[in-house]
Amino acid sequence: MSDNCEECPPEGAPAWMATFGDLMSLLLCFFVLLLSFASVDVMKFEGMVGSMKEAFGVKYEDPGMHIALKDSLLSVFDKEHVSDSISTVEKKLKGKLRKVVKSTQVSGSVEVFSGRDGVVVRMDGALLFAPGTSEINPASFVFLDEMASVVQQFNHDVSVEGHTDKSAPNRKVYGSNFHLSSMRALSVLSYLVEVGDVDANRLRAVGFGGTRPVRKNDSLANRKKNRRVEFVFHRVKGNRASRAY
Repeated sequence: MSDNCEECPPEGAPAWMATFGDLMSLLLCFFVLLLSFASVDVMKFEGMVGSMKEAFGVKYEDPGMHIALKDSLLSVFDKEHVSDSISTVEKKLKGKLRKVVKSTQVSGSVEVFSGRDGVVVRMDGALLFAPGTSEINPASFVFLDEMASVVQQFNHDVSVEGHTDKSAPNRKVYGSNFHLSSMRALSVLSYLVEVGDVDANRLRAVGFGGTRPVRKNDSLANRKKNRRVEFVFHRVKGNRASRAY
């Protein structure tokens, strides 16, 4: 082709291409800045990505990855608000429970922490029961009274869970550790209802025996840790979270 061809296009990119490139660069910088200012919740971000994929006709499902949500993006942000409310309520609940532990002087025998299902209060079994029995020790009545008060102040449903070590119980009284742990959980639940005036519909008693140890049953100290009662304040769902205080 001749160098003097009058119909040949001008050399280099069209003039509009430079403007377009500048615009794209500015947009990229803008979104990078937005991302740097944002506090990204990975689970919420992945949920939003899944919702966008489904909206654009692409659905990719992989457990633990980008699972498309049926809810709209507005619903995702509504759930974020509910999640923040739940987090705030749990902080208040843990703070209240720790004050109870401190005021009743049982700090060495009671732990308060966040678990998989909600806030957990873990009590040393010796604080509540004599070895091999399910009759509540009167010395623990003050603490249980305070626990009943906390249950009434918050909207959480509560599971009272009994746990033992692997040692065989008194077979004449309790047929198995499941029986012993269940009776202990039921004794505590009964006290909360009958003395603490807690609504029984919000409580349940569960006995796990020695199936959920927190330590190996290889020493006296570890077996003592496994003999425990736990109060699980289950996370409040929906609008109940905003009414808990």
